[in-house]
Amino acid sequence: AWDQKTSLQLRNYKNHFYDLRSLQFTEDDSRITAARFSSGVTTQNASTGEVMDSAVLERGRQLLDLSPDGEHYVSLSGDIIAIHNVQTNRQVKALVMPSPREISTAAVNTDMTRLASVTKHAEHWTLNLWDVPAAQIIRDCIKDSQIPIGQPVFSPDGNTFACEIGSRSIQLWASH
Repeated sequence: AWDQKTSLQLRNYKNHFYDLRSLQFTEDDSRITAARFSSGVTTQNASTGEVMDSAVLERGRQLLDLSPDGEHYVSLSGDIIAIHNVQTNRQVKALVMPSPREISTAAVNTDMTRLASVTKHAEHWTLNLWDVPAAQIIRDCIKDSQIPIGQPVFSPDGNTFACEIGSRSIQLWASH
């Protein structure tokens, strides 16, 4: 952790983040949640570095992202995108892809009502926006692009999301 004003290091937590996917503070800044590609999610006390919670991914499941508040993680197994609670490691929602595609990445907004997913099929990329409570795609933002699509990210209020398109641009969409 670093001090924003002075750029001085505040703390250094020893951990094995060799395959770190995402890192988030909880809304109250008391915990840091670290998500690793293949092994799971760890929550640490932000002041002491003490490990508070740890969730191990089921075999065959790949971690995609953390929610902006660090309370949930998004994972993938086959054609199912699942949202889990970090503290309980219980699945709270499952979204099933309607057609066979390789899911590359996904991100969920803070209130867990929208999820943006990036899929690939035969060198064609698609960016979908999901209604999480209804568990269905509500919009194809980009469909069958030959240009790669990067990791989606939601604005803090959850009303906008953005993705890198190729290496040429960042595009923004409304999420409602």
